[in-house]
Amino acid sequence: MSSVRVLHAFEPWLQTAHRFRSLSGPPLFRFFTLLLSSLTSRIMLPALLLPLLPLAAARPFNWGWDHHKNSDVPTALNPYPFQKRITYDASGKFRVLVMSDLHFGEPAAKGGVEKDANTTKAMKWLLENEPANFGVVNGDLITADLLSLENSTAYVDAYVAPFVEAGLPFATTQGNHDNQPNITHSMIVARERAVSYNLSYTGQSHGVGGYGGESNYFVPVFAKDDDTKPSTILFFFDSRGGKQFGNSGEQVEDWVDDSVATWLDETIDAFERYGWGDRIPTIAFVHIPVSAAREVQKQLDPARNPGLNEDNPLQTQSDNNKAAGPRRDLPFYNALTSRVKNLHAIVSGHQHGLEWCAKDTTVQNGPTLCQNKRTGYGGYGEEAWGRGGRVFEFDLQKVDREVYTYIRTLDGGKRAEYTLGKGFGRQ
Repeated sequence: MSSVRVLHAFEPWLQTAHRFRSLSGPPLFRFFTLLLSSLTSRIMLPALLLPLLPLAAARPFNWGWDHHKNSDVPTALNPYPFQKRITYDASGKFRVLVMSDLHFGEPAAKGGVEKDANTTKAMKWLLENEPANFGVVNGDLITADLLSLENSTAYVDAYVAPFVEAGLPFATTQGNHDNQPNITHSMIVARERAVSYNLSYTGQSHGVGGYGGESNYFVPVFAKDDDTKPSTILFFFDSRGGKQFGNSGEQVEDWVDDSVATWLDETIDAFERYGWGDRIPTIAFVHIPVSAAREVQKQLDPARNPGLNEDNPLQTQSDNNKAAGPRRDLPFYNALTSRVKNLHAIVSGHQHGLEWCAKDTTVQNGPTLCQNKRTGYGGYGEEAWGRGGRVFEFDLQKVDREVYTYIRTLDGGKRAEYTLGKGFGRQ
């Protein structure tokens, strides 16, 4: 038998062992997670059992981080004990590439196959031409409205694949198109983490976020691997929206749930108890723009706030549930802006024709609101708007004061540049 045929015979076992190593959690947890997933995947049960039974009792695999370094860190502040820490690079820089509104999975009759292929190309181009330390996809990962339960998770695999190919750690928010009768935000997160080879840092805070909005979490970013306090925090919030799981047709409330405000208070309290404080430089991601963005948009100055402003007026949180009353996201917004003392920006997607950043001057010490650049070929919009991503560049020497951001378009252009910080937006 040739060596090629021997390798082919063992390929299912090798793939199974690789997936086992990619999952998060203790070995026995990973083993049973993979066992369950084998029922709906191509992994054969014998290929699963034979190589993994002896591995199930082994120590956790070390993916470049000594898990004992932070054994004294409280669980609430150590959300990724079985994954590599996210850190600045050796030059003291940290770059985040933000994509948005991918909309994988639109109907084939409306060009969905071609759109998905183009979206994959767009993601790969950005990952190659904007080298980053971390990736973010800020909602509407798929267009789940017309997908079946059987094929919806395949489109999760589609947006994960470019990050796996690039070997780039990433995290996501979910959007209104990701809560639909055949899939939920929680189902998307579970699938994403299972197929990401340990590169997904998307999290959930169970019992927080209301129906359809469980994905509220943070990713600490450290200057060095052995630091005890992060130099930057990336917060991710779930603005919900879409339709309830099943056939009821009921809408999901489209704002960050009030319970997130309490969770945020408790999280910042934990930061303070452990000595992290409340002044860590922070960026917050949420798919649907906060309701404050509507008044901010009215005050835009094209000279001071460059970038597309085609969705005018923009749609904000709680717009699709008007019977519930206006500005239902205020408890969350007030908690975020009052408790996080060094919030460089709140970054949103959802609207495909926006690129600007602007200060909320309607309240004292209001935050900066930034819009993503749409990346995907699905969803609404004009071709003239183009596609691309937003980049954030952090510098350890300046991160306490400022962060630089810009839009990179797929034609290589660079626009909507801003240096965000305390002085930004002041007259």
